[in-house]
Amino acid sequence: MRKIYESLLGVVESGQHPREVGMAVFLGTLAGFVSGWNLTLVVVLVLALMLAGPLRIFFQTWGLAATLAWMVTPATYRLGVQLLEHSSFGEFLDPHAYSAWVALFDLDRFTLVGGACLGLLLGVLAGGLAAWTTRWLQHRYLALVDRFASHEDRLYRFTIRTACWLVFGSLSRPQPARAKARTFRMAGVAFCLLIL
Repeated sequence: MRKIYESLLGVVESGQHPREVGMAVFLGTLAGFVSGWNLTLVVVLVLALMLAGPLRIFFQTWGLAATLAWMVTPATYRLGVQLLEHSSFGEFLDPHAYSAWVALFDLDRFTLVGGACLGLLLGVLAGGLAAWTTRWLQHRYLALVDRFASHEDRLYRFTIRTACWLVFGSLSRPQPARAKARTFRMAGVAFCLLIL
């Protein structure tokens, strides 16, 4: 839990754009619900490397989401049964049931299909909440530091400085969030092209 707390504070101090944090949380949640030896997870991992979200947040969210997916396996199994046997998605996959691509992407496994559907839904919600929380924390922290810099009373300044040190572990001035979010991580794009 301490690592997640440090990651959150690092995002607040480093000025990560909230959209980048939301994307990392979304992809981490999706990766947690499609975990297994399949190409579906590989596609999510490639997207996480290419898109410019903080990888530390992605991996921590992946671990939490995989634990949650393991806990709700009966629900994802039932959802997968409904999707593959009683919906138009199942009818679409039925002629291709024995193709290599369905097997490689593991689209014939009930828990993966149900988990992907549930992971998409939870990922959108968690990613939006993470982006909003990041934006709110960045504004609050910058306001706190500006108040600290502009105040004349020494006791007041000492109190704020001590509170910042206890909560954030440092007294450095945070960076404001970038005005424009990065979309791609160039090193990640080059690495993925090399892998492909």
